[in-house]
Amino acid sequence: MFLSQQTFKGMVTTLKAFPEVTRYLLRHGVQYVLSNKFCQDPLEKHFGRQRGLGRRCENPNLWSFAYNENKLRLSRSLGVAIQPQGNVRRKRGGDEVVVISTSPLKKIKRQ
Repeated sequence: MFLSQQTFKGMVTTLKAFPEVTRYLLRHGVQYVLSNKFCQDPLEKHFGRQRGLGRRCENPNLWSFAYNENKLRLSRSLGVAIQPQGNVRRKRGGDEVVVISTSPLKKIKRQ
């Protein structure tokens, strides 16, 4: 019983790279390095979105990768209009100003 080949290669790569990353950070002004703060989840999420946009293409060329990257960047910049709920609301009128009230919310009866 052993780890899969991909997991083993990933562990070896991480164990070889971590001391180099630590030395680099310490040389460039970082006071200390916390290994638990290293996280590749956002990177995996981003490339998962890239793969999702590529659909059946498992090996995109530079043009299609850049095209999908622009689509992702544009979708993040536009964002989705969220209807404020609770004690946050927009003022009516020309200016889009969000007003935050400190008044408590109405209690909702349980059914």
